[in-house]
Parts: sequence; structure tokens; C-alpha cells
Amino acid sequence: MTKKEKLSMIKRAMITIAQNKSLNKNAKRRGLESLKQAYLKNYSSSNSDK
Repeated sequence: MTKKEKLSMIKRAMITIAQNKSLNKNAKRRGLESLKQAYLKNYSSSNSDK
């Protein structure tokens, strides 16, 4: 999986969690925080590849 594909997958997961009405606020916050960290990690490493 390329870095671009990983970033796209993480972004889609973040949107899915944010739009999920059945998750409580704490679950959303935890999920989004983890995905945010993964996104930033992959984003920064993809920019350093250029």
C-alpha cells in the first residue's frame, strides 16, 4: 500500500467515525485522535520522501 493510499484510507475512516451517529462522544474522540496521529505520522513521512 502506498503512502497516498494509506492517507486516503485513514481520511475515509475519520469521516466514517465522525458521521456515525451511534458512537458516543468519547468513542468518537478516541477513534479520531488515534486516526489523527496515524494521519499526521504518515503525512509527515510522505512529505519527507519528496
